[in-house]
Amino acid sequence: MILKCLATIAALGCLLSASAQYGQCKMSDKPDGFASYGGGTTGGAGGEVVTMSTKAELKKVLDTETPLIVQIKGTVDCSGSSIRVRANKTLIGLGNDAKIINGGFDTYKGSNIIIRNITFVASPEDAIKLQQETRNVWINHCTFCDTEDPNHDPKKGSGDGTIDVTRQSSNVT
Repeated sequence: MILKCLATIAALGCLLSASAQYGQCKMSDKPDGFASYGGGTTGGAGGEVVTMSTKAELKKVLDTETPLIVQIKGTVDCSGSSIRVRANKTLIGLGNDAKIINGGFDTYKGSNIIIRNITFVASPEDAIKLQQETRNVWINHCTFCDTEDPNHDPKKGSGDGTIDVTRQSSNVT
């Protein structure tokens, strides 16, 4: 299948431990740009490392205040909805095939969030929504595609399928 991609974010670097390698990202790299302002962005550094492969698993761990490094394995179908992400999280796709399809992530007044090495496909709205004073977010090595269907008309979508930053959110790279 041919992916019709709207945008690819490929900023510099990555984050976490010097020895781990995931896809194209070294876990030891650090954010730059606006995500380095306001105290910087460390995501779930120092928290437990967990590996998830379903929407239910992701919803359970991402809707907590606990710092976590969440590794996403394989394809997760969000069934047309977004998964809430609370503060102090690192979401990183394992290998080159980590995908979120039919949905994405949203945060409301969240902070210190890293999203890396994930392909977002066919989100009915924006794949990543940063709302109401969300700050210190680093999105790196992510790809946003409208569909895996080669016959899809991209002019018939409701959102553009990428990233929406609203209401005084700041320090986003």
